[in-house]
Amino acid sequence: MRGDGVSHAEVVAAARRLAAAGKRPTGARLRAEIGRGTPTRLIAEWDAHVDGGGEGCPDRVRDEMSALHAYSPPSDSEVAAAGNALISEGGRVSGHLLRRRLAGRGTPERLQQAWDRHVVTLPVEGLRRDVAALEAALERIPEDGLEGVAAAILRLRRTAGLETVSASREEA
Repeated sequence: MRGDGVSHAEVVAAARRLAAAGKRPTGARLRAEIGRGTPTRLIAEWDAHVDGGGEGCPDRVRDEMSALHAYSPPSDSEVAAAGNALISEGGRVSGHLLRRRLAGRGTPERLQQAWDRHVVTLPVEGLRRDVAALEAALERIPEDGLEGVAAAILRLRRTAGLETVSASREEA
């Protein structure tokens, strides 16, 4: 325990809580989690723990802490795969659902932005296929009625991920 009253064990426990929540431990985050102490000293304490493993720290714990310290957000391709999996399960895509799917990695805002970039770059052939299917659905209005067309449009929106884009624009 130093002058600010924060023990080494408190710093390590706070860093583990942050890592479990999918956040990389930083000085500011440690300060917010603990509620006292200077961010510079807190992150120095954490870095010393990770680098040196602390006195008597088993290699297993040092390796675990190094892995937590080296946290990296998911790549755009991981976000795209998670979003496609959500859609294939019949669900919608949002930043929060992507974060849950990616085990807490990344912020919902960044994940939503990565997904929106993916949706915008969908292959042109896929979009042409979807437009053709929509045109066919519109031609069947006299036979299927508006409910049948609405169901076809909903299927197309889910397939193309457009439901997510329009929902995120409505929220903004």
